[in-house]
Amino acid sequence: MQPPIPSAGHVSPDGMWRWDGQRWVLTGAAVQPTPYMAPAVASATASPYAPPGTASTGTRSWLAIGGAIAGLLGTPLIFVGCIVPYVYWNDTSRGASASIFDMSSGPGFWYAIEPAIVILLVLVAGIVAIALPSKTVRALAAGLLVAVGLQTFAMFMGYTFGELSSGHIGAGGPLGALGGLMAFFGGGLMAGSLFSRA
Repeated sequence: MQPPIPSAGHVSPDGMWRWDGQRWVLTGAAVQPTPYMAPAVASATASPYAPPGTASTGTRSWLAIGGAIAGLLGTPLIFVGCIVPYVYWNDTSRGASASIFDMSSGPGFWYAIEPAIVILLVLVAGIVAIALPSKTVRALAAGLLVAVGLQTFAMFMGYTFGELSSGHIGAGGPLGALGGLMAFFGGGLMAGSLFSRA
């Protein structure tokens, strides 16, 4: 049997919805659980009158927040990895060492642009994912962190081992690679939050 159609102006028992003759409309009122109400009972006070499409677009997810924090913690490592040398030359005629943010040579500026943009993108993705609980935002941020994290890891691996025949490894490459892995791991956690309950 179909439930009887309420008359226009009818208000739901919880006071949150009013029937306008065609659909349930929010009244702006909210049910406040009493201090003695158990959490399970409090959650049961959610209105059953919510029509399709009025549910929240997303909920807070600790998995997503943890992923965002992991990505954000990777940015200092990437930054430091760009500052400290990634190689110490055997032949010191062109300098004792080289780092990505070394502006003493002409190409140094262009090499520095890419990791600087990566740091900015990871910061934006992490902050937005924490501030906005939307699943769409989380999906975009997760994809961005996975992509730039993997790319940054590969880039620093190239810096680490690309000049190995001409010198020995500095701390810059491993630090930057670790930062890239943290961004990648954070994106993975955030992506996992899309398939788990908040």
